[in-house]
Amino acid sequence: MGLTRQEIAFSGDVMNTAARIQSECRPRNETFLASGEALDRIGSLHAYDFTITSQGAVPLRGKSREVAILALR
Repeated sequence: MGLTRQEIAFSGDVMNTAARIQSECRPRNETFLASGEALDRIGSLHAYDFTITSQGAVPLRGKSREVAILALR
């Protein structure tokens, strides 16, 4: 009887930071941006054919310090 809807809601600092970084894609004309910290945690990307370009450290709303972001192409 009726429909059951399932919803997953993510919240917290990591999700907020990811959303803020994602919002930087369009003004920079980039498809994929990541924080320097995220790429450090991933480790080696040598197995993939990425070109990684620094986008500098940017102020993100809700963060007390600027966050280093990089573009992956």
